[in-house]
Parts: sequence; C-alpha cells; structure tokens
Amino acid sequence: MIITITANPSIDMSYILDELKEDDINRTDKVNKTAGGKGLNVSKVLTLLGADVLAMGFLGGKNGEFIEDELKERGIKSNFVKIKEASRNCIALLYDDNQTEILEAGPNISEDEQKEIFKKLEEIEIPEFVCMSGGLARGLDKGFYADIVEIVNKMGSKAVVDTSGDSLKEIFKRDELPYMLKPNLEELEALLGKSIGKDTNRMVAILKEGKLAELPNILVSLGSDGAIARFGDKLYRAYLPKVKVVSPVGSGDSTVAGFVYASSKGKDDIDILKTAMACGVLNAMQMETGYIDIKDFDDIFNKIEVEII
Repeated sequence: MIITITANPSIDMSYILDELKEDDINRTDKVNKTAGGKGLNVSKVLTLLGADVLAMGFLGGKNGEFIEDELKERGIKSNFVKIKEASRNCIALLYDDNQTEILEAGPNISEDEQKEIFKKLEEIEIPEFVCMSGGLARGLDKGFYADIVEIVNKMGSKAVVDTSGDSLKEIFKRDELPYMLKPNLEELEALLGKSIGKDTNRMVAILKEGKLAELPNILVSLGSDGAIARFGDKLYRAYLPKVKVVSPVGSGDSTVAGFVYASSKGKDDIDILKTAMACGVLNAMQMETGYIDIKDFDDIFNKIEVEII
C-alpha cells in the first residue's frame, strides 16, 4: 500500500475562455471541477498505474465532502482528518495561451487536528511508501512534514517528499531524512540559497555535498530539459522527447507517482527514472491535472533517454 498526504486539498476549478474580458461578464460552458492538491494528483496517477493507494490529509465542510466523494468515484481509498473549517477552492482561468490562477489560502488547522493525523499514521497498516506533497495549510507547524518523516522512518516505511520553502528547510534540520526528495531546480536553489543552473557537472557536485549527500535518493526535475537524479551512489541524466504540451501543471506530482510505482515493483534505477519521467510527460500532454493516458505509456517510456553520469 502507498499513502499520500495532502496538507491543503482543494476543489480545482478550471474555466476555459476564448478571451478574458476585464471588468465585465465572462461566460463559458468549458468547466472542469476536480479534487485538487499535489498529494491527490499523486494519488490519481498511482491509481491509473494500478497501485493500491490510501489518500490522507485534512478535509472540511461541503468542499471536503465533494473531494472525498470524487476520490471514491475514482476508486481511491481515503482516511482524512475531518476539520472544523472548510476546504478551499482554487480557480484557473485559461485564455489565449495564458493561465491566471486564484488560490484560496484554505482552512486553519488546529493543533489537535494536526496531532490526529500523526495518530492515524501510527495506528494504520504499515505502508511501503508515504508521499508528502505540496505546501502546508495555515496553522500547521513548518516542521509538519519533518515530523511525518520521523514517524514513517520509525514505521520502517519509505518517506517521499515534494515540498518547498520553510517546510523543506525544516526537513534538513533533522537527523531523519526522507527516502526520496523531488525538488525542481528553483526549489533546490531556494533551499541552498545559491544559483545552480542546468549545468550537469555543477549539479552532480552539489548532489554529493553536505546533507544532500545523506539522502538515499534525490530527483531534481528540470522541466522540459528532463532531470538529474542520484539513486544511492549512482547518478543519471534523463532527457525528454518533444511532445505537444497542453498543461505542465501536475507533472511534478505525476513524476513522484511514477518513481514510487516503479520502485514498489522492484524496477532497476533506469526503469524507475524512465517511469517517473514518462508519467510527468504524459501529464503535460493532458488538460486535466493528475491524469495520464495509460495507453500512451509504453510509447513515451521508450522515448525517454537516460545517461549514466
């Protein structure tokens, strides 16, 4: 079993417009409403790949009920902490190749609600992987993910983290580190407080330094330029095929799903990296976030090039 944790889920609403008329009424019948949040995107892609997934996090109000109902319809099990405040909405306006987003801050999580998810984790059937993705809801301590990493490691499970900012920095203040970290280039630069760029030699040197060297696995996504990964003491450079990109939103989450799925199947390093990258590419080819067309998987997988560094 694979657990995903989404600290600040949302109902994601996308409105496709021919044009955006400011200070005026805009009408459209092209609307998509779905359960959103980075951890839920991971859940969706893992389910499409055939994994046994349990979604966790915090849900509240009618929005929370909508999210839970949609996950059930997709065949995704859930065990959320029910909170007093309502889960948020996130709105995307798509027009003229532009995307304007309005993101609600979301609910405030109480200390007792935060403690409840720790209790749920400690009482649950031990999973193989626990994936933590995205930012933190208000009220959550910046060490929330770091605390979960400690719980997961104590359980004997594998923690996978995809976050940024203070919550990422807090992880590196602890002795217990995750099994895998998936930052993008900008998040890694912010963590280290210095520019890195896409130079392979410079990136390789950095992944072998300091606390980063203590991570069992790290995958740094470079957008359309692929990724650089260190799995154990081996380093790899992945290159992506050219495809028609519809929306890159959620591709990082899909990459996490691909890494975890292939790892759970005992694949070798190269197949794990190719699966991760293929899922990211497949998501970018879709309008729906956290979705891959599984029938195209083999074609894209075979087009991913991996170089041993």
